[in-house]
Amino acid sequence: MSSRCTDVRRKERTASFLISNEAKYNDFLCSDSQRTQSQWIKLVRNSMRDDHRIVMTHSDLHPRNIMVTWEGCIPSSAQSQVPNAETPIRITSLLDREFSGWYPEYWEFVKALNTIGHRDPMSDWVEYCRTQLGYGW
Repeated sequence: MSSRCTDVRRKERTASFLISNEAKYNDFLCSDSQRTQSQWIKLVRNSMRDDHRIVMTHSDLHPRNIMVTWEGCIPSSAQSQVPNAETPIRITSLLDREFSGWYPEYWEFVKALNTIGHRDPMSDWVEYCRTQLGYGW
């Protein structure tokens, strides 16, 4: 993990101390310089694991950041077939990588769930993440 980890789930916060392992990262997640640490925060922190694998994470994965093409469709052709729910897709690019970095393996899942509100037209993204990202949390 980088020494300058950032959490932007509610407001942008950047760590002010060196983060070299998951325990320190979890301490950062459970700290807020503008609030007193409550018993609730201590309970949450004590229940967090510190032994996840550290992996490269996009950290802003949501439908608007995923470029796809429909298999068999020629984008510039007016004659191309109209894609439907059964047309296979291929991911061609992931956009907006400014928050990417080395984070605990669960972080991509947490961040992906945080990108879409329950009233968003793409609210099925939450269910997709739960069933398709393969984390099993």
